[in-house]
Amino acid sequence: MTQKLILSATLTAFVITLAACSNENSENKDALLGPLDPGNIISGIGKSLDSLDQDINRGIESVDEDIQGLNLPYITREPENPEDPNQLLTDPSAAAALGYRIHWQVNLTVPPTSSIQSITPLPNNLLAVVESNNLVTLLDANSGQARWRRQLGTASEVLTLPSIDGAFLVICSEAKAYRLRLTDGSTDREMSLANMAQDTPLLINNHFITGTPTGLVYSQSFNSGIVRWRYQLAGSTMAPVIRDGSNVIATDAQGTVAAINASTGRLIWRRFQPPWARITAQPLLRDSLLYIPSNDQKLYAFDHTTGDVRWSFIAERPLDTPAVAFANRVLLQVPDRGLVALDAQTGQEIWWADTAAQPVRLKGDRLYLLKGNMFTELDFETGKTIQRIAFFRADRVAYGQTTGDDVYLVHNDGRLLKLGPRCAGKNVNLHLPHP
Repeated sequence: MTQKLILSATLTAFVITLAACSNENSENKDALLGPLDPGNIISGIGKSLDSLDQDINRGIESVDEDIQGLNLPYITREPENPEDPNQLLTDPSAAAALGYRIHWQVNLTVPPTSSIQSITPLPNNLLAVVESNNLVTLLDANSGQARWRRQLGTASEVLTLPSIDGAFLVICSEAKAYRLRLTDGSTDREMSLANMAQDTPLLINNHFITGTPTGLVYSQSFNSGIVRWRYQLAGSTMAPVIRDGSNVIATDAQGTVAAINASTGRLIWRRFQPPWARITAQPLLRDSLLYIPSNDQKLYAFDHTTGDVRWSFIAERPLDTPAVAFANRVLLQVPDRGLVALDAQTGQEIWWADTAAQPVRLKGDRLYLLKGNMFTELDFETGKTIQRIAFFRADRVAYGQTTGDDVYLVHNDGRLLKLGPRCAGKNVNLHLPHP
């Protein structure tokens, strides 16, 4: 177990690593919702590390024992003081109920006039944080320590979600593209975009491919700034362009779906839906099918090579969130209705759940959904809710892309807390699967 207190002019990091693997038994079931006061963790910094370790381990061990065999559909805890900048964003008990432990918490000390705009888990155990005042911070996701922090562009620019391109972090505003060195955040290249970018650009072979508010899709070289090709859609691009092998898939607000060669801009196929079928959700490519939700209340499954519609599902509500595929199923959020599971090949309805939240993780027969600061655990076969856990002190939650298991709690005041699977190889209580 390690603890670090890192101070600098712009970044304060409170790093806590909790080890939580115990098989001892206890009879105290009142400890489930809060065996350990997080205020004691903070105030305990002045104690000896051995004493603090014992306090934390007692709390975590009691949770392991207490939740065993209990059938609890809801596990929540009210915050003592969610605005306290020194308070952990969750308790060890709430993390343990989800099968996680606290790895670290940092405080970026965001100014009162700003807030965290996005947090993006990246490959190579990196975490990019963008604030509304365009401060960008790159963190080591293993330790929570900042590699660098710097200002990009002007206050009037709105930055896109960042991405990794080799040894660089790439991030854009509506008018400019920035390529920053991962090592120190220094600028490798700053380039004016040929047209205003509507979404996060797609990077292919050192070229940007993006859509625009006018419906123009174009490819621009990052090295020379030269536009390689342009293709005009019928309406504004409302969703990011995605890659499909040597092609890209672009959609627009008029219901157009187009496959375009990424190198030449040559049209491969194009399909028109009714003009009220605006597309705002990012397409999903899985195996040979392209899943696209539409404002005409349908989820379409296109053959990605021909553009033919294999099947469609009517959801009775306009659809504006991306579909997600797990195993042989496609999961779709339907506003005011919940989550529907469909057979990926036929579109046949399998089950409905009353929770409209984003599916983020499938482990064994357990499906995990995320909305805001609330996790919901479902039985993947039936859609039945098993438990819900709300992290009240967090404004929102981000899910890791590197391991598929890390969870990041975010507070707008600058606090970030990382949760990771508790014990590799251990079957955690409440039938949580092996990490």
